[in-house]
Amino acid sequence: MSRSDSESTDSDNNNEEPYSYDYYLQRIMPNAQYGDNVDLDDNSSLDFEILDDHSDSEVELLNSSDESDNLSDTSSHSSRHSSLLAPFIRIGGITNEQTSVSVAKPNSWCIPKELYKREIGNYDRRAKWSNNFYQSEVAVQKLKLSKQLIGHKGCVNSLDFNNAGDVIASGSDDCNICLWNWSQGTCISKYRTAHFKNIFQTKFLTTQGDVHIVSSGLDGLIILSTAINSDRFSSKIIARHDRQCNKLGLHPEVPYVILSCGEDGVVKNIDIRESLLLDNMKITNILHMKDTNGAFMKLFSIDINPMNPFEFIINGDDEYVRMFDKRKLSNGPIKMFEASYPHDRQPGEDNNCHSITSRDSNYEPNVTSAVYNYCGTEILASYSEDDIYLFDVNGPPRSYIRRYNGHINKSTLKCVNFYGPRSEYVVSGSDCGCLFIWDKKTEAIVQRKHADARGAVNVLEGHPHMPTLATSGLDKTIKIWEPLSKGKLQNKKKLQRAILKNRIVNSERFRLRLTDYRLERMVRYDF
Repeated sequence: MSRSDSESTDSDNNNEEPYSYDYYLQRIMPNAQYGDNVDLDDNSSLDFEILDDHSDSEVELLNSSDESDNLSDTSSHSSRHSSLLAPFIRIGGITNEQTSVSVAKPNSWCIPKELYKREIGNYDRRAKWSNNFYQSEVAVQKLKLSKQLIGHKGCVNSLDFNNAGDVIASGSDDCNICLWNWSQGTCISKYRTAHFKNIFQTKFLTTQGDVHIVSSGLDGLIILSTAINSDRFSSKIIARHDRQCNKLGLHPEVPYVILSCGEDGVVKNIDIRESLLLDNMKITNILHMKDTNGAFMKLFSIDINPMNPFEFIINGDDEYVRMFDKRKLSNGPIKMFEASYPHDRQPGEDNNCHSITSRDSNYEPNVTSAVYNYCGTEILASYSEDDIYLFDVNGPPRSYIRRYNGHINKSTLKCVNFYGPRSEYVVSGSDCGCLFIWDKKTEAIVQRKHADARGAVNVLEGHPHMPTLATSGLDKTIKIWEPLSKGKLQNKKKLQRAILKNRIVNSERFRLRLTDYRLERMVRYDF
């Protein structure tokens, strides 16, 4: 979903080219000659190849490139990259510490050994062995593109597994919702919704039979769809925002209640058991957020505490993640979490919370996504043009305990999520077309995969019971990732180059707002 969708209904806005290192370099030195052997982007080795981007042609999976990020790099290619990026490092003030990469260490999980333990009865529960594998780094390092689900005609903005984990519901710019048997790679059902603009969220209601799906979108409508049979769906509008509605919140203990937030600054509490009239929908409004100037605040996402159906968090067009209790809304937010750049922060630090220091005065941050972990004790927040921060719900609200970086969150509203049965990992997409997976405790990047040919990965959903990940972005397909490849550690030099380029893209110093004087200084450097 593009940030420009707020002002336009044209789905082509989702396809704007993200800022890239090559783009800056070409603007600065349009006549520069790099040589045929210099690969600036390093994104050529995709795990897939789309034969025809404008049709439903079959997609060819290229397994030969799966090891591209793991191969050792001893050629002169690395030195060419280093010399090419050196002037950018000097001008941008990017230090060696900022370009260092924390890579996962070898994992002790051994499949034959664990299988033997299971056979002799060391695992008292059948699910314990599979959960242990799910949360192991081996399962993450072995992730490989297994299939692509083809059926949408526009960007896929939403993914949701049902409780059993055998069906995915997806929503797209084409205003259709598809139900997928992802393991077989087939579309079970596809139906046109009552939405007349892009769909941004689809979720299964946790009712018996998975027959209810609720959706929201650019038109501000919240629509409940009920499956009559595999080919017929009935739909009704249950609420409406004045502007686009990006996210919905559901809780398994109260499956008939839906929380929604929109860019009109309104949070709604919708009970589908009530008979709602279209001309009286304001009765569902429970919160109206305004900024310091008194104008409505755009809200981007909402999430409910898995252990407390009354507690929820929202984030929007400022730097705060606000926590509320539905029973005490008149008292305002319970807590307001905020993150910034602490000067003494080092990647991988494992001690106490880190206090807040001020940002650049020219920087206007906002949180594009915030979610609870599996038990509601931690909150992840992804900042635009910034990093991902982890907060302790019971800790100081102006301090964070972890920080994850290396990706780009600029051109679209990126979702962030936990991955693993007990939220052992952090997953996010990037404008460089990659998905990133970090170890939650060490902040190390344990996996990085090319996952979108058109430039940005926006949505990532982990399977509820299995080590499987579903992703989508500006492409019209859904990618399914399973632990099928040979598990290898990331190539540190290659990963470091990729992250350095992402840092350059994120840097304020390398935007097109640079003055002519600074551009001239950059050109003087010998590339």
